[in-house]
Amino acid sequence: DQYSFAVSVATKPVKAVIPGPVTFARLSVDEHYSDHESFVLAIARVLAQEAFELQAVGAETIQIDEPALLQAPEDLDLAARALGIVTAELARVRTILGTYFGDAKRLGTDLFDLPVAEFGFDLISGPENLELIRQAPQSTGIQAGIVNARNTMLEPVDELAATIDELAGIVGVDRLSVSPSAGLEFLPREKARAKLQRLSEASRKVGV
Repeated sequence: DQYSFAVSVATKPVKAVIPGPVTFARLSVDEHYSDHESFVLAIARVLAQEAFELQAVGAETIQIDEPALLQAPEDLDLAARALGIVTAELARVRTILGTYFGDAKRLGTDLFDLPVAEFGFDLISGPENLELIRQAPQSTGIQAGIVNARNTMLEPVDELAATIDELAGIVGVDRLSVSPSAGLEFLPREKARAKLQRLSEASRKVGV
């Protein structure tokens, strides 16, 4: 219902965002399963239904946020199984795995085996993610978080454009999208909007 309302008042395409099963589990208290794997897979089955319903009402892009995975590389295989459940019935949706608040170097290139079409990286908290982006398969989309989502300082448009141009040179314009480093919910609305406007302006300068 929230997604449908957002679409009804939006003038641009709306991206749906749902929590990842590993992150959901690691930020929760399990008083039922007493088993991490069972808990994660149970959450994945619930999220799969939510994702399917989002597809049914017209969502074309769904971002699955998994920041906790960066600090839990031992969960990578479990994440693959859980995300496979979440995305299994999505036939018309572009899926993005969102990681933020750090770098993904402990996951390595095995991260790109997860069953999603695009990977989001926080280049503010995790500048070392740039090296992993260089190693991404040619079939993989990259969402680069280049605007600080936890600081009200407004980035200069020319600096953002230079960063976007560098990234486009690495992965190609067709595979690249840009974003804030994480959600903007902790910023004042006017600052969040200004950051997005600057990001949009910089993107247009580069043609991304």
